[in-house]
Amino acid sequence: MSSAAEIYEGVWIDWSKGRVRGVTLTIDSNNAVFLTAFLALFIQFVGSSWWAVLAFAVHQFKASKHPQDGLYHQHQVVFRNAPAGTALTLLLQSGRAWRNIVKRPLLRSLPWALFAALHIASWQAAAIMSARIGAQDGDVLLRSPHCGDWNNAREDLPSYDRTAADSLLAYWRHNRQLSLLSSTYASSCYNASTEQSHCKTLSGKPVNWTTTYDVACPFTPGMCDRPALQMDTGPIDSHEHLGINARESDRVTYHRITTCAPVTKKGFESEWQNATEPDYPGQRHRDLYYGTLGPRNFTHRIYNTSDIEQALGYNVDLMSFLANDTRANSSVAISNISRTDADVTLAFLIFNGIYLDPVTDPWFRANVSIESDWTPTLYKREREATVLGCVEQHQFCQPASSKTPGCTARMGYWQLQQALEYNTLGGQFNPRQMAVVRRLVNSVYDSTVFRFIMQLNAGILKVGRATVGIVSAQPSDDQWMIEVQWWQAIAMSSMQLRAVDWASGPEDPASRQFVQFPTTPEGREMCNNQKVRKSTHTSFSVLGIGIVFGLGLFIVFLGTFIHSIVDRIQRWTHRGTYRGLDWAWNGMLQLQRLGFEGRNIGTWSEKDDVVPTTAAGEKFRPLFATNPELELDDGPLAQKILREDSGLSQAPTL
Repeated sequence: MSSAAEIYEGVWIDWSKGRVRGVTLTIDSNNAVFLTAFLALFIQFVGSSWWAVLAFAVHQFKASKHPQDGLYHQHQVVFRNAPAGTALTLLLQSGRAWRNIVKRPLLRSLPWALFAALHIASWQAAAIMSARIGAQDGDVLLRSPHCGDWNNAREDLPSYDRTAADSLLAYWRHNRQLSLLSSTYASSCYNASTEQSHCKTLSGKPVNWTTTYDVACPFTPGMCDRPALQMDTGPIDSHEHLGINARESDRVTYHRITTCAPVTKKGFESEWQNATEPDYPGQRHRDLYYGTLGPRNFTHRIYNTSDIEQALGYNVDLMSFLANDTRANSSVAISNISRTDADVTLAFLIFNGIYLDPVTDPWFRANVSIESDWTPTLYKREREATVLGCVEQHQFCQPASSKTPGCTARMGYWQLQQALEYNTLGGQFNPRQMAVVRRLVNSVYDSTVFRFIMQLNAGILKVGRATVGIVSAQPSDDQWMIEVQWWQAIAMSSMQLRAVDWASGPEDPASRQFVQFPTTPEGREMCNNQKVRKSTHTSFSVLGIGIVFGLGLFIVFLGTFIHSIVDRIQRWTHRGTYRGLDWAWNGMLQLQRLGFEGRNIGTWSEKDDVVPTTAAGEKFRPLFATNPELELDDGPLAQKILREDSGLSQAPTL
């Protein structure tokens, strides 16, 4: 992703979750820490209010007009005044303290203690789980002024135009970089035993495909050396897999079928003949005939100097035949392999090194022993080049949920490009869907077998990665199948990475001038709807935040006013009035009043309310100062404290 791309901060809709659940707030991770901490603290505060509701309900449930023992009255005071943590401690202590005094004190106290403990644990868990409202490495939206298509995406600009040439070179460099990145991503994130950290940068889930073995040859009968292998992606959703954020009605699915098989050379290979090119004086060559390219009447040519020139490692040469490509100097396949509904790519494998054991794989075959003094025997390939043919078909469809299902025909890339240009694509796509299709077309082409092998060449081979010099790693008996499935993984990761690259623009600042910003409203909308994942930002569910604050504030309100509401109902219905009085008189302020009145201190009123009051202007000492029973060695405790407080040698008269 380009460093010029920015992450959108604010509110947006993640259409994966719908219009309501998908409303998302994205902020940078530094601010997200404070929001997450605030949510946790707020939930704990709400928990204390919920305890007030529960404690009130328990207190009212237990309230009785009949005489009860001291443990009962202590429980009532605890539920009336203590927060959950303190209530848990006091309930456990009361059960222990009243042993041998009342009946079954532990059995009467322990269930309520467990009730308080469950409340505490539940709200602590809720505070911890509140962090899930925000997801670091969650989906965020890209913003970039450099999104769009390259001006030279079709690579048919005139060679004499210097600007066009610079653009084309920049595009090739950029395309190779993306191909290398796709190979790395496929290696780490597709069928890997352990997922690497960079696998989490894409919003879309990995693309799976179905592999079918022993299918019919995609060419005319007799052209395949082995039964073919077919890889069918099924529908690749533009939203779910490629991260293009859109309503279901504005999404499209892309479908690719790739069929590969080793291709015979019998009847399509010339004998050795003298080379006529000035660059190869006195050399000989052999030609393969599967089609022509412009004035060249052969498909692939091998020189006898290849033993020297290609000694280090593998080499993969290519020829691509695009279906219905009638442009001048385009390649034309012979009828045996030509397809009018698919693109054909031939991969010519060249390796002039050695193997430690015979190779039976048809594309890597090597069974010619080398006479030498070495032990064991070494082996080389019997043919200078072996051929693997792949057929690729592309198709765009409406999503499965569409009310107007429809698909394009299965076709090759050039047919797809022409259908877009002449508005003959079909599929009943709306303007937003067409914008998605146009955006993906070049990604489709650059993710074909021909394009990414051209960029990576021998680096495309898994067996080549373990080859040292002229000594190859040993291919398995079905190595060609392993390789083409590896290519499929690269192609799918390429599709995903190129979707992000379209929205972010090239990394190289000098190349950004060659990217054309979309001109249509639907195209410009595409620049604002690419999802990725970034650890620098956190996305929060606005619905989740709303539920937390809405429900939380309601609980706070309920915890604050539940007594007043219930008290009014009790007074209005004349039922349960004693419960309201028990709640009021068990309050800490009423208990304090009772303590003062027990010492004949104060003239108190509002004795049935939560907050009792005294006569206006009335003042008196603290309650402890009236207790003559507390003694120290040198006299009453109260007298000593008062002398220390006032600085007098004798305590004033109360």
